[in-house]
Amino acid sequence: MLVNIKFRAGTIKDDEWIFDLFKRTMQHYVESAWGWDELLQKESFKTSLPIKQFELLCIDDEAVGGYHISEKEDHLLLNMILLEPDFQRQGLGGEMLARIKSQAKQLKKKPFG
Repeated sequence: MLVNIKFRAGTIKDDEWIFDLFKRTMQHYVESAWGWDELLQKESFKTSLPIKQFELLCIDDEAVGGYHISEKEDHLLLNMILLEPDFQRQGLGGEMLARIKSQAKQLKKKPFG
C-alpha cells in the first residue's frame, strides 16, 4: 500500500485535470454507448459534477483520483469515482470507498443507498 495518502476538496485549479482524467478513463465507454461530443461532455461533466464537490485522493500532495457524492435523505449517492490508470489496482479505489462509508456513518446515512 502506498503511503502519504490524503484527501482534500477539489478546487477550481483541479477543474481541467479532473475532466481530463474522466476523458482518459471513460471516453471509450461513453463513445461506444452514446458517441463522444467533446463540448457536450465537458459542459455536462462540469455542470453535473462540480469540482468543488469532488473529494480528491492525493499521494505526496499530488491528486491521483477522486470521487463525487450527493447527499440524499437517507443515503450517500456515489456519482463518479476516478483514478489515474497508473494508480489503479493498488487498493486506492478501496480507500475512497472506505472514506465514503466513514462519511456516511458520520452523517448517520447508508453509504450507497
